[in-house]
Amino acid sequence: MPVPLCIQIQVIRMNQKSLIITAVAIVAIGVGIGLWLSGGQSGPLVGTIGSTPTSVTLSVTVLGVDETGVGDRLLQFSGTLKDSGGTPVPGRTVTIMYVANPPYSVKTATTGSNGAFSVQYGEYRPASYFAVFAGDTQYQGSQSGVIYS
Repeated sequence: MPVPLCIQIQVIRMNQKSLIITAVAIVAIGVGIGLWLSGGQSGPLVGTIGSTPTSVTLSVTVLGVDETGVGDRLLQFSGTLKDSGGTPVPGRTVTIMYVANPPYSVKTATTGSNGAFSVQYGEYRPASYFAVFAGDTQYQGSQSGVIYS
């Protein structure tokens, strides 16, 4: 015996409603876990793990046409990582971030004994970037200002 059409429609509506409620619950749980992991911080994740504050600087120089074929222009990013007393912080990873929503990493560099870092990157068009030091057990994380290439 066939199921009446009105009962079939009712079942479909219930399934759609259940699916929407499930999807919203999954998103809410994901957002909650993300906020918990980030400590409620918004924007790029910059750690505050260690006790010593830091500051990171970033500058960019256009070197010319990118001969590697990666992009149209070859950029040289450079900067320094220092603690709050101005002492260089060597041997730490600094990430160069492309300004987008959300921002994403384009290159990483390691600071030398003088706290300086330098890395080249091929880009397709002028854009905005910033540098991030995530922090570690000794030093707090920091973020540079935004620069435009």
